[in-house]
Parts: sequence; C-alpha cells; structure tokens
Amino acid sequence: MRLASFIILLSLASSAHWNHAEVTVDPWDLPVLPTNVPPSSIGNASSSKKIPRYLWIAVRDLADGLNYQMPALFARNKKWDVHICSNDMKDEFMNRVFANTSLLWAYHIIAPSSGAAKADLWRYAVLWIHGGVYIDDDSDMHSPLDKMVDPDDELIVSFEKNGFNGNRCYIPKYHLSDFHTYRNVTRRKSNVFHNRILLNWAMAAAPHHPIIEETMRNAVEIIRHEYARDSLLRSLHAAYRWEIVMCATGPSLLTGTAREVVLREGQPPVSFKLAQTDFKDFGGRFKAVSNRPKDDPKHYMNALQNQKTELLREYLPEPGIDATALSRWEGQPVQGQNDKEIFVVEKGVKRGRKLK
Repeated sequence: MRLASFIILLSLASSAHWNHAEVTVDPWDLPVLPTNVPPSSIGNASSSKKIPRYLWIAVRDLADGLNYQMPALFARNKKWDVHICSNDMKDEFMNRVFANTSLLWAYHIIAPSSGAAKADLWRYAVLWIHGGVYIDDDSDMHSPLDKMVDPDDELIVSFEKNGFNGNRCYIPKYHLSDFHTYRNVTRRKSNVFHNRILLNWAMAAAPHHPIIEETMRNAVEIIRHEYARDSLLRSLHAAYRWEIVMCATGPSLLTGTAREVVLREGQPPVSFKLAQTDFKDFGGRFKAVSNRPKDDPKHYMNALQNQKTELLREYLPEPGIDATALSRWEGQPVQGQNDKEIFVVEKGVKRGRKLK
C-alpha cells in the first residue's frame, strides 16, 4: 500500500468577480473545466488498464482516524495508491486544479451544512482529472479492485434499489427531467440502468470520462440557477431537505446525467460497465460502518432537515420592489420569486417571510 497526499498552494476564490484572461467576468460564467488540465498520472502506481490504480477515500479530518474496515480494504489492494483526503485537502485540490473555473465557484458557494454536496463535486473532479476508484470511508468492497476493473473498462457504476424519477427532482423544462428526457416515443421505450438510481458511494472511472464531465457541468448549471433564485429543482422545502443535495450534486444528478448521455442521439456510444445492485458482485457494502443520522449530530441530513438551512451559503440579492408595484399589490398575498417567499403588502410595506 502507498499512501499519498496533495501538497497544494491554497488560493481561495472570491464569490464576487474573478479576473480571467484579463477580463472581469462573473464567476458562474467562467469555464466549468480548467484551461490547462494537469497530467492525469500521479504517484507510482502502475497499471495497464484504462482505469488507473488510484483509490480515493474522503474523510472530514485526518485526525479522526479511519473506520475499522479500511485497513483490510487497503491490504486487499496493495498495488493501488491510496489517497485519503480530508476536507482541507479537497479544498486545496480544487483551488489548485480548478482555479478560475465556475466549478470552483460552485464548490465554494455551497453552505457548510451541505458539505456532502461539496464532497460530491470533489469526487467527480478528482476522478475526471486522475481517474481511479472512489469509495466512501464508511463503505467497503470485499473483492480486490483488480478483479473488478477490467483492462478496457472506462466507467464502472452500480445502482440502488430505489427507482429513479427525474420529475421528482427537476422542473419539467429542465433537460434532466423525465418530461424532457422522454419527450419522444423512442426514448420512452428505453430502460437505462433498470430505471434505478446510480449510487455514488463507490464508482470507478478513467480520466476525462464524458459522463463525469457532464455531471460536473450539470451541477454548475443547477447551482448557478439556485444562486440566481431561478431554481431548476422541484420545490423541496416541503419534503426531506437532504433531497436537494441528492438532486443538485448527488446520485440523482449522476443518474439523470448518465441517462441523458447514454440516450444522446447522433453521438458515439459511451463506454460504461453496470455492476449489480450496490456492487454486490464485487462484495460491495454500503454503510459497512453504521453512520445513521440519529447517531451523528453532524450528519448532513440532520443539518439540512433540522436546521432548515439552504444549499448555498449566499444567493444573488433580489431586486427591490418599487412603490408602484407595492401599491398595486396592497392588501394582497403575493408569491415571491421561485416559491422562495410569500408576503402581503400592508400600507405600502412588504411583510412576509422566506420559505425554507
């Protein structure tokens, strides 16, 4: 086993305006991907396969230690370079490799309580740059990774037991919704990924895989619209708050994007291998370490559901309402922008509240 880490210069990004090619632009309008993509090869791992022998593990803090199943996972994969990345190391990687990109802006504008969304973006980014296998630190894969990864594999994904419904996540006009995806009869007959949700607690990819790339692009698009208060997501404030992470950056986004790429007409077929449910054919164990929300006060589901926090740390300020509009709405209840607010006008004064 080889342990590796990134030593990267930290360059925190401003959420206001960035200078790109000597032209000041809004950060959400920057390219999603870096202009100068670094070499995908790092460390000393040798591999004759398209998916390199890099094993990526995400943790909050290196000082917290590893879960009990990790040493056995490493022992089964001694030829693989193991990269255990803390939150600080994820930030360092994103700041260095994705400087002057809208992906970095999206990464930094996510609220701390929605840290799972940041981890989603990081895993896509590191797999797109370097490739390899990603596994959650509380999950496991009992089969050696060399048995799972064949020489010509470019993407290996698995699916949950839960079915996927793009209309639950996205408004009808958005291109990942079922309404939009199955707008013609031919597509309606397609059964992609058994109509299940692709999981992202474990996945394997060669560098620069198009499904990973499109997932990052769609994540930035969704976050940009959230920031502008023009959400592409269904009104999830009445449902489980953690669903917004699933749809904005997590498994639902990955599923909708992969489905769209696979069904794309007039394009070369995209290479992927679909494992059995929860990687059972390779000894996959989701949540091998019990980490239920009720047992972990810091669990992102608790932060989102109980504290009623938003996905992003800040939003584009709404324009003020002029006196003419206020007088026209006097005494009437008014639905605010994108279902985010409801208010009533009393004697020319707007009174109401934000909807969480």
